[in-house]
Amino acid sequence: MADMNVPSDPNAEGEDSNLPEVRLELTQAGVRQVMSLYTEEQAGRGQYGGISFGVEELFDALREHWRTVALCLFAGVLLSIAVLTFTSPLYTVTAQVVLERQDPSETRVAPVNTSSAFIATQAEVMQSRSVLAAAVELTQLEHPEPEKDELDAAQESIQASAVSGTQVVALSYLGLDPVYGIELLDATVAAYRNRLQNEEIDNQNQRLSAKQAEYEALLADIAALEQQLDSLRRSNFNGGSAEDAVAAQLQIIRDQTQRLGTVRQNRIALETQLLAGSVSSTLNDNPVTRSLQDRLIQAEAELARTRQTLRSGHPTVEAAQREVDLLRDQLARTERATPLLISKEVEAAKGLEEQLAAVLTEERATLAEADRMRREERMVTEELNQTQDLVDERRRALLDQRLLKRLADAGEFGVTARLIAEPVQPQAPTWPNPLLVFIICCGLGGLVGVCWAVFKSRQAFDPWASDSSESMP
Repeated sequence: MADMNVPSDPNAEGEDSNLPEVRLELTQAGVRQVMSLYTEEQAGRGQYGGISFGVEELFDALREHWRTVALCLFAGVLLSIAVLTFTSPLYTVTAQVVLERQDPSETRVAPVNTSSAFIATQAEVMQSRSVLAAAVELTQLEHPEPEKDELDAAQESIQASAVSGTQVVALSYLGLDPVYGIELLDATVAAYRNRLQNEEIDNQNQRLSAKQAEYEALLADIAALEQQLDSLRRSNFNGGSAEDAVAAQLQIIRDQTQRLGTVRQNRIALETQLLAGSVSSTLNDNPVTRSLQDRLIQAEAELARTRQTLRSGHPTVEAAQREVDLLRDQLARTERATPLLISKEVEAAKGLEEQLAAVLTEERATLAEADRMRREERMVTEELNQTQDLVDERRRALLDQRLLKRLADAGEFGVTARLIAEPVQPQAPTWPNPLLVFIICCGLGGLVGVCWAVFKSRQAFDPWASDSSESMP
């Protein structure tokens, strides 16, 4: 008897004993395969949003719902007709303005190259609200001031842009009335020119006023300096110049120095003679001594002559002898009194020397004061000369500025705006374009029809739903 826990021998029992187990394994493999396919299909549906539609299905949908597509195309045609019928036509008017700067430094006013940044800035100014307000006023002269709606419409319709690499500003108008657009563009250029001229005139007037005020201030400074110089000369040099006063003082000092030197030399010579005991030179230099000596010589000559002709006791001889004796006695007394006289002369020379030294010291102090006044006067004079040079320079600048003001008043200076492309009335409106509107509306209608046909076909046939229903059992 066989044990139930021991597997039986397949050879002993035959092939049919293992068939149910083989069928069970095949059924499980098939189930796993079906589930894996279902899982892949679900993943594909999740990845592509549940949409899987081919070209054949698209043609099938169009064949099935062609009436809907045709109706949408017809609706697009009607929409294009409505747009062309009820849409107001818009016209584009263009113009080009060239900007040139003029250089006043040249002999003839010539244009100067302008930068791209300047052109872009002027383009913004050209489409600014103030310029457009003046342009609207020029186009509507019956209204003293433009209404706000008209100004807003003009600001929305006008566009100014700088042409790259040139000095040209492109103006464009996009609006309902092309004639008004031409007038508005012309008025915009005219208003811009007026603004440039007014700004240039104001700028030149401000510069002229500033230079005129500076010139007048310099003239006032010159008057004050001249008054200060005159007051300085009147108070210190009696109306003369400091240079003349210093030169005169220097001459006085030179004379005083020379005189002092002479007195000093005489004093030294007298002191030397007095110390040496030699008075002969002093006697010879003394006029009184020289007179006595001359008279003595004459008296001795007269005595000798009388002795030759008369006897010794004759009264004439006696008188001549007394004259000679008297002169000799006077000359002897003079020689004895000479050292005392020399001492007195030395003392007098010393006193004179001291006086001259004091005077020289005072004159040098006066010279120092005069030199200080001269430096002060020189500083005032130099400042006056510099101010006068500056006045001359400012006078030339003022004359140039007056010329620039006249040029600005005449409109021949600053920035000029010139039309190089006049605005022309367009032949056809820019919008709406019939062909473009028809293509857009019909394309939109056809796209709506195709999408609607595809949507209806997806609702009628869903392969995912059928696949899921088949795989569920």
